[in-house]
Amino acid sequence: MGLFKKQNEVKQKQGFNVYSLITSLATVILFVAVGLIVLGFREVIPFSSPFLLVLLTMFIVSGAALLALPWVRRLQFKQHQIVSWVFIGLLILCAAFWLICGFLLIINFSKLTSDAAGVINILNFLKFTLVYTMNYSIASLIATNVIKYGKQMIPFQIILYLSNLIVDLYFTYILVFCIHFNQETFIEFNLEGLRWLINPIVVTIILIALIYMIIANAIAKRIERRRERYAKSADEMPGEMFGERTIKKPVTAQEKLAELKAMLDQNLISQEEYDIKKNEILKNL
Repeated sequence: MGLFKKQNEVKQKQGFNVYSLITSLATVILFVAVGLIVLGFREVIPFSSPFLLVLLTMFIVSGAALLALPWVRRLQFKQHQIVSWVFIGLLILCAAFWLICGFLLIINFSKLTSDAAGVINILNFLKFTLVYTMNYSIASLIATNVIKYGKQMIPFQIILYLSNLIVDLYFTYILVFCIHFNQETFIEFNLEGLRWLINPIVVTIILIALIYMIIANAIAKRIERRRERYAKSADEMPGEMFGERTIKKPVTAQEKLAELKAMLDQNLISQEEYDIKKNEILKNL
């Protein structure tokens, strides 16, 4: 019974793949958006506000869908469901913020020179959206690697996470505490904060963290590609889905025959079905 159950599960997974569906839709939307841009530059379609809003929506929706793919894959295979739903929800919120920013900029484009208060509000909301997006990206990257490596490669994980966090906190501090928009001076810089940021010791730490972040992320990508190739050769799903690298022990012909015999003894299959399946197994020896 276990043998047939596994076969049915495989057929169900092959029958409907949410991951492939979202990938295909996001790719098609991106290609359509690029085609519309070309038509716009060729003056086949005018660059009006509705047209720009449609383009903006297409790019944001497709980009968010592609960024959500790792979490969708885990949901499809029922891995880390709570964490996956949390990050998908945060990503949807991020996409909504960018849509609001785009809509405000496009709709109020003609009023930006006359409505100073409106410009300041839009710029402050855009700054908030940038900070949110940057922090979401770092959090998603860290959560993905925690799931991927688990208790393996602890020193590498510490370097990866610390470098990402330091760079993230540095640029978040710049955007939140060092750059301000107001109606009097339009843009104002916190000079005290900037002096602290350009301190030689701070700059050295940030440069090291930035280099470590680039190198560590490149190593993580290389490990992921090797795991995918290894998983394909072992006839398994990629290791980044499960956070570990395991090999499924192949089922021997003796085990298959023993399982079939047990099913026959329990009257789960008929003698004829038993004989057919037995012959198939023996032929594959």
